[in-house]
Amino acid sequence: GLGIGVVGVIAALGLRAPPAADADPAADPVRTARQDPASRPGGPAPPDAAKDLQDAKDRADIGRERTQLERAAQQILDAVRADPALAGIAQQLQVDITPEGLRIQVVDADKQPMFATGSAALNDRARALLAKATPVLLRLPERISIAGHTDAQPYRGGDRSNWDLSADRAHATRRLLTDAGVPEARIRAVAGHADREPLLPADPLAAANRRVAILVLRDVPLRSDGRDAGRDGLGRGPASRASA
Repeated sequence: GLGIGVVGVIAALGLRAPPAADADPAADPVRTARQDPASRPGGPAPPDAAKDLQDAKDRADIGRERTQLERAAQQILDAVRADPALAGIAQQLQVDITPEGLRIQVVDADKQPMFATGSAALNDRARALLAKATPVLLRLPERISIAGHTDAQPYRGGDRSNWDLSADRAHATRRLLTDAGVPEARIRAVAGHADREPLLPADPLAAANRRVAILVLRDVPLRSDGRDAGRDGLGRGPASRASA
């Protein structure tokens, strides 16, 4: 009949018969490909695939930055250990990797302060330790924050307080770094925390609570679970601390 003849002609010419009016469009792969750009060769990746690619890139970037910061930490520690003149105070320079970045701390010890009591001026010991860190800081591109900390002993100085003293010490450290060549544009924040963030919470009067912390801030944010793609600490836990 006529219907069979039309179908035969279509088949002979290699043409595709249109789907029935009530057919499911998803059953027609040609029509589906035409409607879904992601299914075309060279088209955009499906949302899940795009997220996986971005996650992989983020992990790689985090890993590279972590390697760079760990290398910088080791260079600082090696520079201090290599100087015999610093052997007696090497333990007062502490370096660790935190979720925020590379932290360099100059801490007081019993009878070996980094600042004179009640003073914001760094003494020669503090300057000698920071002189080993500064060349490494100059080679890094990341921004820097600086924080001053005190112990819980109330400040005896008229209307001033530990807030003022810790902030002044942080600014003194900032000036030392910028005088050594660290661009002002890299300084993101300078703050005084008084005794609110002790290094040794169980001993609020401990000498080590009196310190200045320099933090090289990560450019690449961590994953939402607070971990990155690299090793923890310097290969020794979530935020392990190393001293020279």
